[in-house]
Amino acid sequence: DGSQSTTINLTGMPGQPGTQGPQGMQGIQGIQGIQGVGISSVSLNADSELVFLLTNGQIFTTQSVKGEQGETGNGITAVVDNNDGTLTFFFSDGPPFTTPNLIGQGMDYTPGNGITFSGNQINSTWTQSGNHIFSNNTGNVGIGLSAPTAPLHVKQTSELTSLGINVGLKLESFSNNRTWGQFVNNSGHLTFYSGAGNYLGNFNAFSGEYFHSSDSNRKKNIEKVDGILSAILELEVLKYHFSTEPVSEKKHFGLFAQEVQKIFPELVHQNSEDQYTMNYAGFGILAIQAIQEQQAFINQQQHKIDDLEERLAKLELLLEKSNE
Repeated sequence: DGSQSTTINLTGMPGQPGTQGPQGMQGIQGIQGIQGVGISSVSLNADSELVFLLTNGQIFTTQSVKGEQGETGNGITAVVDNNDGTLTFFFSDGPPFTTPNLIGQGMDYTPGNGITFSGNQINSTWTQSGNHIFSNNTGNVGIGLSAPTAPLHVKQTSELTSLGINVGLKLESFSNNRTWGQFVNNSGHLTFYSGAGNYLGNFNAFSGEYFHSSDSNRKKNIEKVDGILSAILELEVLKYHFSTEPVSEKKHFGLFAQEVQKIFPELVHQNSEDQYTMNYAGFGILAIQAIQEQQAFINQQQHKIDDLEERLAKLELLLEKSNE
């Protein structure tokens, strides 16, 4: 009918916020996981395999970890000084190698006298030939000192008054490790020993006399000796040349070991090759005993002579009285 309508907003006012609800219950804790397995030890067996021992008692073995052996190296067998500033190296397998001229190449080098690096000389005149090492150099070799005065000059590491088990020179047998040694003690005497300090004797530094070891504390199975004089009288002293000696040399006085062995076997040694050696010094001891035996016989004879002279004097006295 031409009249204007009016729209009325029927939206209500916002309500008040609701009250917060109570907090929920805490959840249940999860179950702990299974503990892992660790390595207790690792070892290498005879087959070059790694063996792992686990903490649960189980054993795990790898494949062999041994690598293949490498090829043998090409070693140097000799070094030759060419006397022109170069060195030639010879190898166990392969052609030799000659260096360029080394003079003035950061080294102190003189042809024929070797190379010097920071004062330490490598003498190129030493040469290997098979199992031998030799040098044609005219210089001296020193052990324990830097200025040797002889072709081989050895200075001991310490001064000793008695046994020098670890000083001086020592020789050792190939099969049973038996040793002989010698050293100069602090009195200048050349002293000998064998084994682990078994003192044998020494040469006097002033007279050259040899002093044997003769300590009663080192002797056993001791026996008295007699009948030496008659045995010595059986020996035959001879003069001779040795079979390898020129006849122009003076002859020697001596005995035959084979003959002495029949009478005094203690003085003769026979080796595995049926060669004989003899202890000539032992005859000096036998001579002492022989002189004592001879003197005892002389004393006995003198006693008889004295007795006969006394009896003769008595007879002469009786004759004088009977003639009066």
